[in-house]
Amino acid sequence: DAMRGGADVAARICGLASSLVASHPQVAGVAVASAGVVDPSTGDIVSATGTMPGWGGTPLGALLQEATGLKARVLNDVHAHGLGEATLGAGQPYRTVLSIAVGTGIGGALVDFAPDMTCSCGRKGHIESFCSGSGITAWYDSLRGESDPEVDGGRALQELAEYGNALAAACFSRSAFALGEATASLVNCVDP
Repeated sequence: DAMRGGADVAARICGLASSLVASHPQVAGVAVASAGVVDPSTGDIVSATGTMPGWGGTPLGALLQEATGLKARVLNDVHAHGLGEATLGAGQPYRTVLSIAVGTGIGGALVDFAPDMTCSCGRKGHIESFCSGSGITAWYDSLRGESDPEVDGGRALQELAEYGNALAAACFSRSAFALGEATASLVNCVDP
């Protein structure tokens, strides 16, 4: 019933936690894995998608503590899944575990860009192949028509874009967008 809204969902979670704590007096705390961007130090839902309207901004940790009288911890659901796999599941024997959750949304995704461009390391598919200074210049050169001047390096390409060359500007715009998407994907994976 996520579409009933964040306040309704929070009230039902708190009600369920209260009834479980009342029927199990040995319980020492409450832990919840939740969708959305969670501040694990406070248990606040910092932001969330439209999958559950009004979920972003919910102080879930504080609401649970108030409802149960116990210490409450809230963690992002994908992070909780990864922690479970790393400590109790398939990731136990490894020092590093990457967990990708595919469900209503996708958490922890890495995106591979530029599959047809060769990186300076000689392999294909690296973001460096068209976001670095040398990479974006090579990309521009591969797309350049007769009316587009040759450039010598990223700085010259930047100047060309600033002086109004449409292809140079488009290369910078698409490169910056791709770098932003790659960075956002990494943030989803490691939650710095």
